[in-house]
Amino acid sequence: MGARIHGATAAFLALFLAQQQHTEAWPRIWYDQAFALEALGGSGDSVNCTQHPATSLTTDTQQGVGAPEGHAASIVTNSDLISFTLLTADDATTAVACPGLQHKLRVAFSLGGQAVPGLGLLTASPQPVAAFVDATPGCANRVDLGGPRNLNPRSPSSHTPVFTLDCSAAGQPLLLALTGATDADGAVWHQASLTLAVPGRGAPELAPGGACEASLAVCPGLVVEPAASPSPSPELSPSPEPEPSPSPEPSPLPSPEASPEPSASPAPKKTASPRRRAPPPRRAPPPRRLFRPRREDGRDR
Repeated sequence: MGARIHGATAAFLALFLAQQQHTEAWPRIWYDQAFALEALGGSGDSVNCTQHPATSLTTDTQQGVGAPEGHAASIVTNSDLISFTLLTADDATTAVACPGLQHKLRVAFSLGGQAVPGLGLLTASPQPVAAFVDATPGCANRVDLGGPRNLNPRSPSSHTPVFTLDCSAAGQPLLLALTGATDADGAVWHQASLTLAVPGRGAPELAPGGACEASLAVCPGLVVEPAASPSPSPELSPSPEPEPSPSPEPSPLPSPEASPEPSASPAPKKTASPRRRAPPPRRAPPPRRLFRPRREDGRDR
């Protein structure tokens, strides 16, 4: 990948590529100004940590009018030459990028179903959220898939750079962009990208048992404290209606205890009535005479 080269150097590079009829994949020329000066002997402008070539060199460029983001080859965007596979630190395939954890990204080059050697420049955006192992100087979010080497038949057909997401990546989209080339299809640069949604605080992936549960130990700010349960009300809440159960066989009820009968109130004492005096015995009547003597006057006596 050539740097944004101006003037005679650009014309020389365009002519060189036209003669070679293939693209020279050398990412360092794009991002390393000092190296571009040394390798090509021209003046190069430094690029920022997320920048990729956006246009190809034109006839005007070859005549000395430099395009602001020129590149010495045509560019194919959304190229199917490049494929991405996100891996965990343990090389397990995953679809989730977890904040605070280390990941790997397998970048493979293929043409017509056949693996082909390829090199490229990979960046992660936004810039502070990802840091690559073996990143380019001054840009932790950028990695050179080729290093000091340019493309040759012994170049690998796949690369697996390692990166760690910062805790601040939580809840943000992560854009991984690649510009690469292979010498199997002529003077063509290929660009492809992968966008990942990084789960944020409260996401199910960050819950216990979720795909990013391990993030909670690294990023304590992502821990969601359980809501405090309200203090119980002094009033008892009604218990749920019990499910109807078969009524048990009625058991004979115990006979009620006989209530003590009220004791009979004592009969009132009869007041002794004053005794009547017995009447004096009657005198027996004198015995009747069977006959009465008559008086001389003829009357009974």
